[in-house]
Amino acid sequence: MSVQVSIVTPNLNRGGMLADALASVATQTGVAFEHIFVDGGSTDNSVALAASSGARVIEAPGSSIYEAINIGIAAAQGEFICLLNSDDWLRPGALKAALAAFETEPNLDLVRGRADVEASVDGHWVMEPALAEPAAPSLANALLGRSNINACIFKRTLFERVGPFNPTYAISADREWLARVLLSDARTAGINSDIYVYRSHAGSLTIGRERKQTEKWVREHLTFSRALLRIPALTAGHRTVLQQFHAKETAHFALLSLRRFGFGDFVSTTARSFGASPLWPMHAVAPIGAIVARRLRS
Repeated sequence: MSVQVSIVTPNLNRGGMLADALASVATQTGVAFEHIFVDGGSTDNSVALAASSGARVIEAPGSSIYEAINIGIAAAQGEFICLLNSDDWLRPGALKAALAAFETEPNLDLVRGRADVEASVDGHWVMEPALAEPAAPSLANALLGRSNINACIFKRTLFERVGPFNPTYAISADREWLARVLLSDARTAGINSDIYVYRSHAGSLTIGRERKQTEKWVREHLTFSRALLRIPALTAGHRTVLQQFHAKETAHFALLSLRRFGFGDFVSTTARSFGASPLWPMHAVAPIGAIVARRLRS
C-alpha cells in the first residue's frame, strides 16, 4: 500500500521527551504512513532514538522549527500531512479518524480534531481540564483561541497551494500559516475525535504558564496581523476577526511595554497600531472581555 500520511516531526535535543512521541506514532494502526524526523543538529540521542523507531531521519543542522517542517513536508510521500512535535504525542487512532473524514468528504483540504494539554507536575504528566472549543477550524478560533495546528491533518496539495510556513515568525509561523489557509478558498472541517496532546513543560515556547518568549510571540502576532489586514479582498467577517486579534495583541504588548520596556516602546507600538487599524481600542473590547470571562470561570 502506498503511503497515505506523512508524519513530520521537527526536533532539536528533545531526546529526554522523545520516547512518548515515537511510541504514539506506533499506535497509528490501519493507516499506511511514514514518519519523517527532521533534526536541526541535536547533540543528544534524539537522532539515534528516531532512527531506531523506523523514522526516516533528515539531518538539517541549523534549521529552525518551521524550516524543519518545510523540509519534512517537501520530502513527504504521503497525500496527507500530520505535524507531531517531538515533545507531544498523538492519540491512538488519530490518523485513521482523520482519513475517515477525508473519505466521507473527498473535497476537504484540512480536518481538525480535538487537542488536549497535559502539564508536568512534580515529575508526572497531569491532563489539564478540556477546553470547550469547537473542533471546526475558523479564523476566530485560530487567532483568538488555541490554533491547535497539530490537531490538523491536511492535504499536501494545500501546503503547495497556500505556501510554506514562514520561518520569519520563529514562534508563531504555525498560527500565521493556518490563518492564511482559513483566508483562502480551502475547504475545512472539524471532527469529533481526540487527535493530539500538547505537553506543557519548562521548555515550552507557547504552551503553559512560563511562556518565556511572550514578547517575541506578541511582536510576531502584531507583524503578521498587520500584513493580513492589508489583503484587499478580505470579507467583512474576516476583517473584523483580524482587527480584534490585532487589537488584543496591541493591548497585550502595550501592557508588556509599560511593565518591562518603558514608555517609548509603548508609544511606538500603539502609534503603529493606530496606523494599521485606527479604531483598535474599540476592537480590543470583545476579545479582552472574552479572556476575562474565561479566567473568571476557571
